[in-house]
Amino acid sequence: MESLLSFFSNIDWFEIWLATGDTM
Repeated sequence: MESLLSFFSNIDWFEIWLATGDTM
């Protein structure tokens, strides 16, 4: 579970959110 959390925290979700917002 700990490794899963660190995996997700390593992803720049804000960057992805901005990218998807641009394509919408």
